[in-house]
Amino acid sequence: VTIELLLDHGAQLETDDIQKELGKRGFWHDTLLHQAVDAGHPHVIEFLVSKGLSLEARDCLGRTPLIAAANMAVQKDMKHIIEKLLSLSADPNAIDSDGDTALDTVNESKLEIVELLKEHGGRLGSEHP
Repeated sequence: VTIELLLDHGAQLETDDIQKELGKRGFWHDTLLHQAVDAGHPHVIEFLVSKGLSLEARDCLGRTPLIAAANMAVQKDMKHIIEKLLSLSADPNAIDSDGDTALDTVNESKLEIVELLKEHGGRLGSEHP
C-alpha cells in the first residue's frame, strides 16, 4: 500500500544508478526486491515484480533475490519466500560474484530448501558448463 502510494506520486522503483554510485563509494546496497525478500513479504515481492523489477537484479555481493533468500534460510524460515520467487520464474541457476548458485548457499541441514531448489532445476555452481 505504501509502495503504491509512492508510485502514484512519482517514486521510482529502479535504483540502478544509485546502487552503482553506492558501490563505487564502498557502501552496502540492496534493491527494493532484496529488501522485500529480507523482510519476508511475498506479496510485496509479487507487487514489485509486477511493476517491472527484475528477479535477476543483483545486490552489492552479486546475489539475486533467490540467492539472498537461500543464504538467509540458514538463519530464518525462507521457504515461503523461495517458493514465491521460484513461482515468479526466478532463475535457480543464477550465479553470484563468487560463482555460487542458490543451492550452493543453502545449509545442507535445510533439506526442504535443497529439495525445492532441485525440483526447479537448481544445480551447484560447480555443475554449470
